[in-house]
Formats: sequence, C-alpha cells, structure tokens
Amino acid sequence: MIWPSYLSREIAQLAAEGKTQLPCPYRGRDEDFAGGLIWSGFSDGSLIERARQEVTNALQIYVELTVCWFKKISDRLDLFKTLPLRYVGRVKTDENHGPQVSYYTVCLPPGSPNVVDVQVTEDDVWNATDVFGEQQEAAKQWRADCIECVSLTQGTSVMHSIFAATPGALMAYGWLCRDLKKLAWLDEDLRFN
Repeated sequence: MIWPSYLSREIAQLAAEGKTQLPCPYRGRDEDFAGGLIWSGFSDGSLIERARQEVTNALQIYVELTVCWFKKISDRLDLFKTLPLRYVGRVKTDENHGPQVSYYTVCLPPGSPNVVDVQVTEDDVWNATDVFGEQQEAAKQWRADCIECVSLTQGTSVMHSIFAATPGALMAYGWLCRDLKKLAWLDEDLRFN
C-alpha cells in the first residue's frame, strides 16, 4: 500500500530534483505502440515484469489487510495460513481482452520470502494432477498445519487482468473474499470496480 507519508516524501524528492510528473511505478511499453490497445507495445519480458509487480503488490495488500482488520482470525484464513508461498502464474495474451494471469500457489518453508514465478504462455491450461501433487508435497514437507488449505481450485483457473485499474487490489480483495466466504463471513462475492 502507498501510505500518505511515503507518497509525500516521494513527491518532495521529485520536486527537489526539478521533476514535475510522478512516474508510473510499473514497467511501461518497450516496443512500438501498434494496435491502439492499452497492452499494445509490451514485450513478453515487460508483461512478465508487470504481472510480477502486480502479484507482489497483491500479496502485500492481502497481508496488510489481514493483519490490520482480520488478525484475530488470520489463522483461519486459507491463503494467510499458506504464507509464505510461491505464486506460479502464466500470462496468456488475448488480443480481445488483454493479457490475463492464471495461477496456483505452493507453500514455502516458514521464514522464506514469497516468490512470484510468472511466464508468458499460449494457453493457461494446467495439468491438475501435477499441480495438486506439487501443492500436497510442499504442504507435507513444509507446512503440515495447512495441508487442508491445498485444493485443486486454489487459483488454478482464476484470471486477473494486469491492466485493470487496480489489479493488485482486485487480486488481494478477491483472495480475502474467498477466505471469508469459506468461513461463512460472506454470502457472495463483493464487486470491486
């Protein structure tokens, strides 16, 4: 999250350097802007980096929301229990709807940093047996306390546009809503537009 004091310091620093614009924190286009769509002009490397930045931000937002507002029940929230984790994502390019990310997660040893592993692919189809096996093995090895959190649906088919207005926040709130629905704290998904 960008806190007001951090933003104020950044703006003051830019003003001291004589800059008049706040630069975008995300990687921009690195190829010719052809096609006229927001995602035009991004190479595969730029798409991967942008997706990595958005997912990293989403994980940070999710943790901050959970710690700030749901600390007393955090040990019951599936995604929070699996942290730290490795986010394995595939960016699929789609000319009509823009690049989308499908993903699954694998828990890591306690004390490890989160890892975001993203690649560009022609499809977003996962071998469910392989994914579930990888998730189960990691949970058994590192986090036996969260093995019940591992499921085939843990992100294997969820898509998020990395060019939405606030993709990191949308992902974080989506994960939190899923966790809260499982605890019967929500009846339906909330819409964040």
